[in-house]
Amino acid sequence: MSLNDPDIRHRGDETLAKLAQAGCVASFEELARRYQVPLLHFLQQRLAAADAEDTLQETLLRAYQRLDRYDEQWPFAAWIYTITRRLCLNRLRDDATRRRLLQAAYEQSAGARPPAVDPAEAAQRADRRDRVWAIARDRLSEREFTALWLKYAEDMSLKDIGRVIESTPGAVKLLLFRARGNVRSALIEEAQDWHFRQEEPREAVAPSPLTLKVAT
Repeated sequence: MSLNDPDIRHRGDETLAKLAQAGCVASFEELARRYQVPLLHFLQQRLAAADAEDTLQETLLRAYQRLDRYDEQWPFAAWIYTITRRLCLNRLRDDATRRRLLQAAYEQSAGARPPAVDPAEAAQRADRRDRVWAIARDRLSEREFTALWLKYAEDMSLKDIGRVIESTPGAVKLLLFRARGNVRSALIEEAQDWHFRQEEPREAVAPSPLTLKVAT
């Protein structure tokens, strides 16, 4: 079987994993193709770009090396996200990585541009979505953020999320409830703060001589 085999694209993840366990390299390559983009998006929420890419490659290598430990009764998505999360946590524990994250956050904040006055609806939705995830990164614990991402970005079940973060479905449900509440509160606070600043009276500022000269 090869990647050019039209049948391979239609096989389920668990079937491909079982074939990969039996030595079918093309089956694992197809799994890697399916998961490399969503896994990278997940990692980019927590790591700097270069670290996210490195961790993605490490994840795929680790998954390939440990295929013999995969149980087909367990959804492949939950299994590989478990590996990804653990490697991500290892990266976050590195002091050098944390310093790079802080520096990247500072540079991003310093170079941020104000939103357009009248952006297209699609751009507005993207901005709101990105802002929600930015707040989630800042306000939530690692477990809360991971659960929220797997639920709403990957549409994973409570049971599978629990497998990834090593918790019960009931605990995951409570975790998601608390995480949504924290993000919602932060969004409300941000909106109120923006409204307050818009309502603040501004002192009249006399035009500078340069302005008057240009105006005349």
